[in-house]
Amino acid sequence: MVEYEQVTHPDLKLQERVLCYALYHQLRLLEMREVIDFRPARLQGELNKQAQHLFHEKEPIPDFLVHEPGTDNHNLGVVEVKRASANNEDLQYDLWKLARSANHSELRYHEVILLISGKQEELDQAWTRIKRLSTRTGTTIQVLLHEVVNASIEHRKIKYSEAKGPGPKGAREAASA
Repeated sequence: MVEYEQVTHPDLKLQERVLCYALYHQLRLLEMREVIDFRPARLQGELNKQAQHLFHEKEPIPDFLVHEPGTDNHNLGVVEVKRASANNEDLQYDLWKLARSANHSELRYHEVILLISGKQEELDQAWTRIKRLSTRTGTTIQVLLHEVVNASIEHRKIKYSEAKGPGPKGAREAASA
């Protein structure tokens, strides 16, 4: 398993990639041992937009999908992974992506999950920021707080309205140019 100190690189995106690779590896091991079974859906990470018929050029791609590739059947879940030290803009963008994945007319993923990883103090601060970004109505997002020192996970839920979100990153960058 990847140790916390191994993923403390100053580039948060790089840290998140390492966490995603480790999580993907562990989930695939559980699949191979038949501890978990998504069939006919499959776990996919690091998706190629061109290979996914429902994701278009500007459509956000999450860190993980559990779905039946090539169809809009069996869209079981979407997972976004974030370090607890991520800024509010990145957290809000991931919440928007998750809500969009659940509400998109063709995608309609059943479960949307935000996995936040860090030390307890960082997780407490991240949870406070996430609660401020949440809405009273909207998509239910499962939030998993992964405490790295004790290797524990705490499950919480929030509501998030896609309308509150920042929209696609390309649109944000074009508007600020």
